[in-house]
Amino acid sequence: MHIYLWGQRTLLGAGIHYANFSDAMKRLTLVGDMVREVDVCSSNLKSIAEGTEKDDIHILFASLAEPVSLQGSVIKWGVFESNILSTEYVHYLKKSHAVWVPSSWARDVLINHGLSETQVDVVPEGVDAMVFNPLLRESVVKDHYFRFFMCGKYEKRKGYDELLKGFYRAFSKDVNVKLYLKPDNFSLDKACGDSKGSELRRAVAAQGLQDSVVFIEGRYSAHDLALLNSYCDAQIFPSRAEGWGLPLIEGLATGLPTISNYYSGHTEYLGAVKRHIACLDYETQLVEDLKDIGRGADGAVWAVANPDSIAANMVAVRDNPRSWRSKALKASEVIRAEFSWENSVVKAVLSLKRRSILNLKIDLAL
Repeated sequence: MHIYLWGQRTLLGAGIHYANFSDAMKRLTLVGDMVREVDVCSSNLKSIAEGTEKDDIHILFASLAEPVSLQGSVIKWGVFESNILSTEYVHYLKKSHAVWVPSSWARDVLINHGLSETQVDVVPEGVDAMVFNPLLRESVVKDHYFRFFMCGKYEKRKGYDELLKGFYRAFSKDVNVKLYLKPDNFSLDKACGDSKGSELRRAVAAQGLQDSVVFIEGRYSAHDLALLNSYCDAQIFPSRAEGWGLPLIEGLATGLPTISNYYSGHTEYLGAVKRHIACLDYETQLVEDLKDIGRGADGAVWAVANPDSIAANMVAVRDNPRSWRSKALKASEVIRAEFSWENSVVKAVLSLKRRSILNLKIDLAL
């Protein structure tokens, strides 16, 4: 028996999910030797599929670019931001022995789309607590500036429009507060003649915030991101909808005081630390252009944060740093204890055992 993990290691959220889950599963004594990684962008998928057997387990982190016939049990990850899903995507997920989603919110969405309650299990993603933890914060040299941090692709879904309006209302006249943005959108920056980065810079200039906003660009390692989180004083995350929200949970694990929307996939871990964070007021609105939300269909909604709420919460965090640092450390402790990649793998294996997909009998014959 083999456990095939079909995905790809990249620096984007899905690739980081795949890489960390794969590494953690390989470390689990019960199944580690059975794990085989398959890069879904490789050219020999059909030959790999032809070599599979009926007792193998296939965990698909992404749909395959070419049709292949897999022998054994198929589990599909469902990671999406929309509450209304396309018919094609629902059909893709249904054709499996089980579906794993990272949040109870996502499970409810799939059940509302006709998937059986018995087919869908919640297997939260995780965070690498050895990289993202508060220890670095004590060693980073700081100055008099108060820095808010927002990490996420520059796109409408991430709430940059609301963020800039809120920051302007709070700190347009305060030279001691900075907004650090890491808005990389690797694929779109390459594909667009006028990069998304240039578009964001124009939006910042239109608000008159060019002296207050600092752009952090380029491919950062996990260690570099942990340093950046440790250098900043709080994180702001007004995303309208998330499948998981990896930058947010990494900031929480690092011990950053956190202001966030409380809607969609990231409520899975925000719910565990809700009394230690600031939740934004928002209004649910129809998604006008479905290209702005992954897997979406007509009728999809998302949560648009109120700029006044953003402003008020940012001021409150800036004005009460000691109190919010204390809350952030408590949140970090919970996040690192409950949402590790190791815990994610254990829940996945328990799901397989519960379904009798994984039935191992070990006879030591000593």
